[in-house]
Amino acid sequence: MKKQIWSFAIIVLFACSNNSSGDAGKKVNGESSSVTQKEDNNSGHGCSSFLWFKKGTTLEYKLTDATGASIGNSTTTIDDVRQDGGSMVADYTVSFASGKSVKGSYRCEGDKIYMDTKSFFQNNFSGLQKSGMEIEMQNGSVSFPSDMKVGDNLESTSFEADVKKNGKDFMKIFSEVKERNIDGKEKITTSGGSWNCFRLNEVRTTTTEVMGRKTPPVNTKSVSWFASGIGPVKFETYDATGNLASRSELISIK
Repeated sequence: MKKQIWSFAIIVLFACSNNSSGDAGKKVNGESSSVTQKEDNNSGHGCSSFLWFKKGTTLEYKLTDATGASIGNSTTTIDDVRQDGGSMVADYTVSFASGKSVKGSYRCEGDKIYMDTKSFFQNNFSGLQKSGMEIEMQNGSVSFPSDMKVGDNLESTSFEADVKKNGKDFMKIFSEVKERNIDGKEKITTSGGSWNCFRLNEVRTTTTEVMGRKTPPVNTKSVSWFASGIGPVKFETYDATGNLASRSELISIK
């Protein structure tokens, strides 16, 4: 269970994107890249220019642990893009080398992009049903501005999940993502290319309750690097003691 919850946190926070678009085979700041980077200021683009809202877009990420050992790769594919009233919705699938896959969606409303983590969470833990366990998630939405700027403070969000075993209450999971802020820019290089990125910091506080007893809250940190016109290209998680726990990097985009 603990491993799956940690995996979920990695995927959710890294999968979310800001304004994104790109083409293959161009140069970025004089260096070879698999995608084209636009100017740092990405304002003025509609949702249709975001990579997450381009049907057929595929992004591959390399996942490693604290020692740099491979955890495996994941691939995010945009399956469909549709209008829902005044919003644009993109359905996606995240596939893993193990053959497992989970689904979710992005929604663009005004100047923000929302990720439906409720459906993502329940899809990610659907395998627990085979062992008599079910997860029901309350709330579940993470937002990002479509035009990031240094100094931005992003909205906090919270999640609550009820875990049932053989139809009976087994565990509750409470998680709050807070202190979300853009504190600077950095140039990031991965095997997929080099990009000028916004650095997004987040703190996650998680508490579990088993048989009416709550565990002390655990604070963990994550740092994401977003490239204008591309989206997230690197993501790191840190444990409660501040040590690196895992890393994800963008290695290809099609």
